[in-house]
Amino acid sequence: MKQVFISLGTNIEPREERLAEARHLLKAEEDCSWQESKIYETEPWGVKEQADFLNQVVGFMSKKTPHELLKLCKDIEEKMGRQKREKWKEREIDLDLLYCGDCIVNEENLTLPHPRIAQREFVLRPLCDIMFRPASQRGLLPFNLGQFGTSTLGAPLLYAPSKNKCKLLAIAGIHGEEPESTFLLSRTLRHFAEPLQNVAFILCANPDGTALGTRGNANGVDLNRNFPTANWSAEITLSKASLESERITELSPGSCAGGEAETKALVEIIRKLEPKEILSIHSPLACVDAPKRTPLTNFLVNLSETEYKTDIGYPTPGSLGTWCKENLIHCVTWELPRLAPEILAQKFAEKLAFYFSKTV
Repeated sequence: MKQVFISLGTNIEPREERLAEARHLLKAEEDCSWQESKIYETEPWGVKEQADFLNQVVGFMSKKTPHELLKLCKDIEEKMGRQKREKWKEREIDLDLLYCGDCIVNEENLTLPHPRIAQREFVLRPLCDIMFRPASQRGLLPFNLGQFGTSTLGAPLLYAPSKNKCKLLAIAGIHGEEPESTFLLSRTLRHFAEPLQNVAFILCANPDGTALGTRGNANGVDLNRNFPTANWSAEITLSKASLESERITELSPGSCAGGEAETKALVEIIRKLEPKEILSIHSPLACVDAPKRTPLTNFLVNLSETEYKTDIGYPTPGSLGTWCKENLIHCVTWELPRLAPEILAQKFAEKLAFYFSKTV
């Protein structure tokens, strides 16, 4: 049995009756663990000069193959009298197969997962209605966290492990002055009722700095200059108090490379999990910094409407990114735009949750 999601849409009256008929015809074939989202009225996509659409997503468990489900959708469209028109024009009913479990298909007439879900609010919003926990239940993380170390002041260093082999590790809160990264990652993680298949999370890599409101840890060390890299330097590192200020605030890179409790623990957990890619969330430079373009970098650039860079613009000896490069791990540094935490969560959390949920 596979979890299936199908989107429904119509902009020809009677719209609500057409959606109801499409649901009825689908449910007559597939009613195992049936779910349906709220109905949303949305502006037309592609061609604007037409009536608004009503959109909905339904979900169910099925034994059918992707091609059998595609045929079911097309048969229902034909039965309901869908007419052939130019692309993106009005339609009596439109059924799109979004997901069929973890199936990946790349064919002329079928691509799974559907390639444009994240760009289409009229699909993404109803899909999220039934994919994720209700907003009323997102006050707490619903699953247990593991501990991978202890901070300088004795705080537990926590992570949310993946169910299966970790392919992506998302890390927030390396700098204590960037609590919005932890806020955003927590809001994202609370969409899920259980750990993800292939994504692990570290919500706050520097709990002491976050509690003290300092960039560095309790020893005044910039953890992102303390990783055991070939270019680690004992020289004082400088940072800015704000985007507009000069880079004059002094922090230590530590007494030796990889010597801080938090850095040691991070290195150990990364080596244990062996992710192919790491997402390190920072703020507020508003860019995506990575050695090469990957689906993750492209997603983040489009999501945050920020610039892609291969260099942050200043030396970063002893950084996580440098350590990852030396250890053949692709590291993506996402510098959030300068926005209040709740605005960041409002803009990005749901789409991040969607992306993470489909990382396989």
